[in-house]
Amino acid sequence: MPTQATRRRFIEIMPLAGVALFAACSPKNEPPPPAPANTPPAPPVTAPAPAAVPAPASTGSLPMLDEKEASALALGYVEDAARADKVKFPNFVAGSGCSNCGNYLGQSGDPAGGCKIFPGKRVNAKGWCTAWLKKA
Repeated sequence: MPTQATRRRFIEIMPLAGVALFAACSPKNEPPPPAPANTPPAPPVTAPAPAAVPAPASTGSLPMLDEKEASALALGYVEDAARADKVKFPNFVAGSGCSNCGNYLGQSGDPAGGCKIFPGKRVNAKGWCTAWLKKA
């Protein structure tokens, strides 16, 4: 009979063990610790000011962007769009150039003008880079 007593005891304690296991594994809904009373509030987070882009009228005195500059090389800038590497830059669109780019700050007909992508530099109106986007 000892076997039946052991089996009976197991059946008696099994529901209690399940409840205890469930209670131990359930998530705890504890409140967060209170903030110290003498701590000043955190200052508000503000976004940094956008980089200043020279106005189109003031771009005449800016230096020309050199194709060998690191920023120009990174974006595949060329002074003449006809020389754009169409294999290296498959997104090149025939007829695209700085003068018809949305980032170009020069006036229509200017040989060179400012660019939002290369602040502080002028780009050739016939130039091109991978940041070209159709002027709206």
